[in-house]
This record gives sequence, C-alpha cells and structure tokens, in this order.
Amino acid sequence: MAPMRTTTSTTTTTPQFFASSNQKAVESVVKCAVKAEELTCGDPREFYTAPNLDFECDDKKLETSCLVDCVNGDKPTSTRAQCFISSGQVRWSPSTLSCRKPAATSAPQSAMTACGDPRNNGAFSFSGPVQFTCSPKLCRFACPSGCTARFEGRKFSKAKCKAKKGRTKWNPPRGSFSCNC
Repeated sequence: MAPMRTTTSTTTTTPQFFASSNQKAVESVVKCAVKAEELTCGDPREFYTAPNLDFECDDKKLETSCLVDCVNGDKPTSTRAQCFISSGQVRWSPSTLSCRKPAATSAPQSAMTACGDPRNNGAFSFSGPVQFTCSPKLCRFACPSGCTARFEGRKFSKAKCKAKKGRTKWNPPRGSFSCNC
C-alpha cells in the first residue's frame, strides 16, 4: 500500500485598503425598502361610543389630548381623554367615557357652619336677596346679578367661623350686608 498524502490549502482575503492594484475588492450593498407604519390616534369618537360626548382635541397626530364635554348638559365621567401609541397599538385613556346626570339638589343650600347659621346671629344683619355660600368654617355673602352689594363692617363679604378651646366665634364679630336691586 502506498502512503497517503494530504495537502492543505488556505485562502486569505485582504481588506480593501491593503489590496494591491491588481486585486479587486467586491463590495455588495443591500438596500431594503422599509415602509413607515402610519399610526395616528384618529378621532376619539371612533373609540368612545357613548352617546352625547363632545371632544375638542389638539392637532397632534401622536399623543393627542382632548377636552371632553357632554352635549346634553350632563357631566362627563372624565374631562380629558389622552391618546398613546406604544408597541404599534393605539390606546386611549381613560378606557371608558360616558355622560352622567349631575346630582340633583332638591333642598335649598344650607348656610350652616360650625358656628351655626349666620342669619340667626344677632350681631349680623342681612337685607334683600342675599345669597349664602357656606362651608364648615366660612360663609360668603353675595348678591344676584343686577343687584349691588353694600356692607358695613370690615370685609363683611365673608365671615369666618373660628374655634378655640371648644368655643366657636365669628370673625368679624358683627356686620351688615344688604343687596340693593
């Protein structure tokens, strides 16, 4: 048997900047056409299907923000709707919107504070159609439109109810408020 001979050959490639003048470098350029996906928020009426909703949106195509109102006088569950685009999906926040009737107030507005009703305080006098807006610590006095307010006493367009050591008192302690129509 004859001995076997093994030959090995190696091929080296030379980068283009080391290439001699008789060697030619081959450069291949592959260009792919990439289409930009056209994602916009669109019209919020397509997402929110509840009736009587009205939207006032800004002109941004991405992350549109809209003010929400109801056309029939009801109150929307949220006053703002915001669009987000992430991971190729369009989302609106909040996820649901609707119009709700405002809470009905059948009883007249109370003028009670921690100090009591200012109309029952002997140091205060009121005349005309005075409107009272009160919270537990403050009462504001106003006149209806078309009437002029006249008051005596320093800053008597409002009266604060102050509590100290379990005792309550009005500030200012006295005053007069009248509406001239």
